[in-house]
Amino acid sequence: MKTPFFNSNPITSGTDYENIQSMLNGYSAKNMIYAPTFTYNDEKVTPTENVDVYIKIPDGWDTSKIKMYYLYGTSTDGSLTDISKDKYKVIDDCVVFNTNNLNQTYVISQDSVEANIKKS
Repeated sequence: MKTPFFNSNPITSGTDYENIQSMLNGYSAKNMIYAPTFTYNDEKVTPTENVDVYIKIPDGWDTSKIKMYYLYGTSTDGSLTDISKDKYKVIDDCVVFNTNNLNQTYVISQDSVEANIKKS
């Protein structure tokens, strides 16, 4: 029997990547896009309780300018929603948030200016 596995590899190409980059154009100096998942016995599972998710911030980023967004809908007809700063923390070199919903695409951004994105 295998143990649960958490995958938080960044999305770095493809349609979702291009569409999300377009949504952030001009507002984000740097960003990473993630669609984190848990797998158990090679099958995707959803946590039944909240879990703390740690995603590493790339080296060289200004952690004082970190913002977090989630994709509401799809990258073709959805929008990015600003996650309130009280819903996540920057601890050392990680963004940490607590959730039981990993059926989201998350964006970690080093913003260059305040983005004109829907507030949650």
